Amino acid sequence: QKFDDQLRKNAFNECEYKIVNTLKPEYTGQLGENFINNLCKECEIPKKHEKKKNTPDGTYDMKIKEKRVEIKTARCGVNGRYQHETLRNDGCDFYLFLDIHPKEIYLTLLKKFDLSKEIDFIKVYRGNKKRERCKSATLRSGAHNVYKLDFNEDIIKQLVEQKKTFVINQKTSSEEVKKFITEILET
Repeated sequence: QKFDDQLRKNAFNECEYKIVNTLKPEYTGQLGENFINNLCKECEIPKKHEKKKNTPDGTYDMKIKEKRVEIKTARCGVNGRYQHETLRNDGCDFYLFLDIHPKEIYLTLLKKFDLSKEIDFIKVYRGNKKRERCKSATLRSGAHNVYKLDFNEDIIKQLVEQKKTFVINQKTSSEEVKKFITEILET
């Protein structure tokens, strides 16, 4: 019965990306890196996909337009949340979050910020009175510099409005994606 409940609540059951929901985290991450690698290739954005995670100049997944980019991939989970694990404060210039929703993909590209502090451009609301506060990353238990950062639909909506997240769907053109990535990386 619980398995049937889980299947009924799974938004990925009847979507184009349903196979993604069966991947283990390691493979989800590889999928995200390959997706971005292919996207850059299709959009003719200069990139270099690093096979090693730790290089002499930092810890990142790919260089895009000579910027060190750490890529985190998540899929829509319970209550519309996207969990991004093992973020670090050092080793990259940008964080790229690839969030897979059953109907579209959210590509968020953020200039590196201090994960140990509140994120002033993301607001969250708590309690019955809907008190506003800044979003924070969570330091992983027993870790020195390893964080988790969750997004939800409200956060993604804010980032779309701020032009830090781009929505990719069937109608999205390569030119639109190229413009989004290029403009952020060149700021």
